[in-house]
Amino acid sequence: LADFMEQVEYNGRRLAKLDQPPRVVLGALQEYLRTLEPLVADEALRAASAQLNLAIVAALNNAFYDVREDETRAFYQLSQAELDARTEPELLAGVLRVLKQYCRADEARLYVFDGQGSVRLAAAVGDAEPGAGGANGAAPPAPAVRFAADVERLSRSVYVPPAGPQRRLVPDAKWRRRFASFWSVPLLDGDGRKGVMQFAFSREYEWLP
Repeated sequence: LADFMEQVEYNGRRLAKLDQPPRVVLGALQEYLRTLEPLVADEALRAASAQLNLAIVAALNNAFYDVREDETRAFYQLSQAELDARTEPELLAGVLRVLKQYCRADEARLYVFDGQGSVRLAAAVGDAEPGAGGANGAAPPAPAVRFAADVERLSRSVYVPPAGPQRRLVPDAKWRRRFASFWSVPLLDGDGRKGVMQFAFSREYEWLP
């Protein structure tokens, strides 16, 4: 039962992140139960089903609440990071730290593009890298890494699984060996691509659309 309820909560969080209204989710659940009811003749089983349904509804409501609370906290922390930063490197590290926590990643990095097919590490946060060096999480100047073949592919969000050609989208080969999977999220503006944020996970952790 504990494993089942854990799956209910997990999938409830996924539905919340996909912006599905709770009334739609609960309505689908009620429709399923109405379909199931004529097939269950045993009164004790019906009673158990009703109790289970109450637990599912409570778990779904909690999951939706938790997701909205996480989002609100992240927005507040992002604005606080902007107010606290004295320099651009501190701002980048502060924002990256908030997003790493929100995504539940083990480590995170932010690369900027130089416009000539190379990327440069601008910020890094995580258990093993509290910043890409420097004070207050500010990154020191880092050499650019030639990356012409894949900069174009980094212009869209990509999930990088534990194996396959997409592993090439993570610039640092050592980082690729240390972690199982990655989320790669581009930084874009009206003039085109500016950089990419990448979030590393010690396990396979596929994201939502």
